[in-house]
Amino acid sequence: MTQQQLALGLALRDQGVDDCLAAADSVLRTGYREAAEHALAELAKSEQEFTADDVHRLIPKDLIPHSPNVLPSLFSQWSKKNKQKPRRIRTIGYRQSTRDSRHGGVVRVWVGVQDTTSDLLSAS
Repeated sequence: MTQQQLALGLALRDQGVDDCLAAADSVLRTGYREAAEHALAELAKSEQEFTADDVHRLIPKDLIPHSPNVLPSLFSQWSKKNKQKPRRIRTIGYRQSTRDSRHGGVVRVWVGVQDTTSDLLSAS
């Protein structure tokens, strides 16, 4: 893979994340994104490790996302630093999911990034 192909692939990935989250804020709004972001914020502040399974447990069961990609898109957005927002979470490992629907698949283990000053400075 060339550097140009890699750059294009990363740009398309980031555009897909943005499109998915924009749709969650549009006519398709169900409240799922807000609940997911609230859960992510609480877990990140806790200074404890967490997975997507933990986020799912904190989201009310009656909220259904417009797309199964909303939560992965939020994880992607929260784990990257850019000029608008600092990185808020980082990967510290992997483990098997405890959710039945994941059939024991591997999920990332995350932890909140508390010192966002360095992220803001390095994003400039």
